[in-house]
Amino acid sequence: MEIERFIQNRADWVAEDGETPETPLNVRANLALTRLVECGWLREERTGVRVFLDMHPTVQKFLELLWQFAEEGPQLIGGKVQLIYNQLTEVDKNPSLQAAGFSEAAKQARQLISLLKNTTVRVKDVLASLADKDSTAAYIAAFFNDYISKIFIRDYHELRTENHPLRHRFDILRIVHALRDDDGKRAVLIGWYRTAHR
Repeated sequence: MEIERFIQNRADWVAEDGETPETPLNVRANLALTRLVECGWLREERTGVRVFLDMHPTVQKFLELLWQFAEEGPQLIGGKVQLIYNQLTEVDKNPSLQAAGFSEAAKQARQLISLLKNTTVRVKDVLASLADKDSTAAYIAAFFNDYISKIFIRDYHELRTENHPLRHRFDILRIVHALRDDDGKRAVLIGWYRTAHR
């Protein structure tokens, strides 16, 4: 059984209530399985004398989300904002030489916004879907509030200082509006786009 193998291979396994170090492996595995079913992580379906286990789709979605966090790691928001700001500053100074940088800054801004929006939406969807499953929902809510919210943005604490890159957000908007409204600079950028995308 998979649970038995997992327990056997994990040195950091925490015993369930009622277990002692002498408790046989199969009993410990059954206690863990019972706990997973009681908490809503797994559900049992009986067909005749056979019992099948499956996982609620929203719990699967939650685990996929955790896997994504583990794969991608926490995001460094400050560095991305700083790069966008630096690039736009150079474009504003010299649109003819830095027109390609405007395109790159726009791409980075889109990716950053999309990343933050999609992750937030996925987290909210999972929590809403599990709202009626008390024990599982409570665990996931606590997990996101106490853990993911602290590591999702790796440089979160830096963003709260006076020297954080988000202080440039109004400058970024000002530069973009200036490039849009300055007929000469706008014409240079449009000309580059026409040449680059032929």
